[in-house]
Amino acid sequence: MECFVEVFGIERIEALTGDREFIGIKWLTWLNKHNIQYVIRLKENGQYISNSRGIMVKARDLFRPLPTGEQVRLTQRKVGKKGNKLDIIGYRNNKGELAVFIHISHLDLIAKVLI
Repeated sequence: MECFVEVFGIERIEALTGDREFIGIKWLTWLNKHNIQYVIRLKENGQYISNSRGIMVKARDLFRPLPTGEQVRLTQRKVGKKGNKLDIIGYRNNKGELAVFIHISHLDLIAKVLI
């Protein structure tokens, strides 16, 4: 990413999308420091997120009651061991598969990712 920014400039980045491998505190801190919008998928089976009572639970358990074809947005939830607060979207597609995303972005970008 730093090479891209050096060659093209940070202003050329509208937003970044990434899969489950592209998560980490240093990476997210860098994106936030440079005001880069992002939508990054989380591991549903291994990532912990705080529930409404502040208890850390696996993402798949947090979104277990989510009906097929529906999504839910959660704001400023603790994610991971360090407990960084992030906005989260859980989405269950028409096949019943769950996808969980952290994001700092405009909602229209999230809609593009979920389609």
